[in-house]
Amino acid sequence: MSTLQLPKNLGDNLILRWATPADNEQLLELTFHALDEGEEEYPFVKIFVQDWIDGKFPILKHEAMTVVEDTNTSKLVSSMCLFSSIWRYGETEFKVGRPELVMTHEDYRRRGLISKQFEVIHALSEARGEVMQVITGIPSLYRAFDYELCLELGGGYRIYPPSFPKLKGDLADDYRLREPVSDADRAFIKDLHKTNTRAMLFSMDVPDPIWDFEFGGYTDGSDGKFHWLVIENKAGEPLGYLHHDHVFWGPVMDINFLALKPGVGYLNLLPHLLHGLWNIAQRKFVDDNINHPAEEIRGLYLRLGRDHPLYDAIGRDLMLKAPAYAWYTRFLDETAYLNAIKPQLEKHVAESTAGAGFTGELKLNFYNRGTHLKFQEGRLEIESWLPPNGSAGHAHFPANSFWSVMCGQKKASQLAIEIADCWMSRTAQVLLDCIFPEFNGQVWVMGGGG
Repeated sequence: MSTLQLPKNLGDNLILRWATPADNEQLLELTFHALDEGEEEYPFVKIFVQDWIDGKFPILKHEAMTVVEDTNTSKLVSSMCLFSSIWRYGETEFKVGRPELVMTHEDYRRRGLISKQFEVIHALSEARGEVMQVITGIPSLYRAFDYELCLELGGGYRIYPPSFPKLKGDLADDYRLREPVSDADRAFIKDLHKTNTRAMLFSMDVPDPIWDFEFGGYTDGSDGKFHWLVIENKAGEPLGYLHHDHVFWGPVMDINFLALKPGVGYLNLLPHLLHGLWNIAQRKFVDDNINHPAEEIRGLYLRLGRDHPLYDAIGRDLMLKAPAYAWYTRFLDETAYLNAIKPQLEKHVAESTAGAGFTGELKLNFYNRGTHLKFQEGRLEIESWLPPNGSAGHAHFPANSFWSVMCGQKKASQLAIEIADCWMSRTAQVLLDCIFPEFNGQVWVMGGGG
């Protein structure tokens, strides 16, 4: 029987099946209880699910959602779904699956229900040609399903009002932050966001229906809602955009994306950006009709990744560095993923110290599996390779440690220092650092959860 062939009897009067529209109200109820939202009085995920039920979130489909039903009570007791999207590694597209809405009613936990659903969702993701799966959320849990925290998410600097540059009264109206109100505003944000993120090592192709939803589709209080703002000058000319959180989970407002048009600098804008964002944060905290988990708001979190021109404009010594979190990331087959992004890997080598005409090979030993990279005058072939023993090959990475190299979280040379049974030849170390540069940016967590 195919893994994707459902329903499936799990025993104890439980069946695993695909969701249908008839399950909508029970899914709402499951969300409320499985995530303890009723007790906490923060029903943010339930509001997101209600938005989806109302037809507002286009990439979540019933046919990509599993549910477990107790046939004794006809109640849904567990669920999971798959968001499918197109990401980019540099200029190369590849398919990514994101499991989400992973939840089980507290009375049915520790029965392996999530494990059974992951089998189905992973099979569905593989059938869709997705070479990578990512998920955010519950600490440690997803390691049990072969995920690793290896693709950076967030990170940056926190700044508080005493460190803001002074804003002179006669200049206070020179620049403004405002909501997008026209088709031209929305097109400006979309185009600049695309340009901004495609300059990063990892980015996401965002379809128009998602953009339409972003600009006003979410209900207040939804876990998936964020705010997009236009940065403009006194004459009303748009200069840039930024993206900040809707829900305050802690005492700072998160700014997740910020970019200016080419030729526009940060120094003149700087006081207006920080004071403007601080005013927005204070107003939101008081005026919002939602119950924020944060008890107060004290500053701003410039959650823009490892590096951003704003950091240098402000001065890093005036801020508190905030370490990055990460996506839980899974690769069923490293060789398949590397083949999917091969054109960009060739480009990295051509632009590195190895050079465009590099010829050589690199055997990566993961101890129970391996990958063979063969360069011929800059052209790359990638094949699976089964190491005959633990010493074979040019570079050795235990467990899934190589994933952090593939995702730009760490350089191979760094792992060789940190992990005792990770070792490589000098040539392999140099070549790996050429092939896999570090990721300094941020990938949009579409639909919340990040």
